[in-house]
Amino acid sequence: MNENQNSLVDCREISETEFTELKNLWMNDYAISFARSGLMDRETASNRSAEMWSKTFDDGKETKGHLIRTIIDYDSKNTVGYIWISQFYPDRKKCFLSYLHVKLDFRRRGFGKAAMEMIDDYLKRSGITEMTLNVFSDNLAARSLYSSLGFSESLTTMRKEL
Repeated sequence: MNENQNSLVDCREISETEFTELKNLWMNDYAISFARSGLMDRETASNRSAEMWSKTFDDGKETKGHLIRTIIDYDSKNTVGYIWISQFYPDRKKCFLSYLHVKLDFRRRGFGKAAMEMIDDYLKRSGITEMTLNVFSDNLAARSLYSSLGFSESLTTMRKEL
């Protein structure tokens, strides 16, 4: 996918083994984030994440409407993370960033931003004109990254315990 040889990253199609790793990472992060937010307890969130994954990927990594890529360090060729775009139907002009995961050892080194910029270019060439995403309010690093990439808030959900 890398057309810019000066890029920090390249993205390639995800393998079956990596797809399983992505599944485990997403389900764990989903459960932790929802439990931390107070929206549901950890067990409920874990059960919900497993149910959502199986409904979403009824045809495995080949399920239509998803663009899933492994993020590779361009120089070392190491896998640094994964990116999952859902609702990927170019004729509809919109898509949703379901998950961006950069492995702990590679965070805060520009890999996430470089991968997002590469995916943005690919999506534009595919006819996509808008990408949306959800991010938990306490995930300051992700919010900062997305803001630096031009995302802006369009909806804020607030809650309080009674």
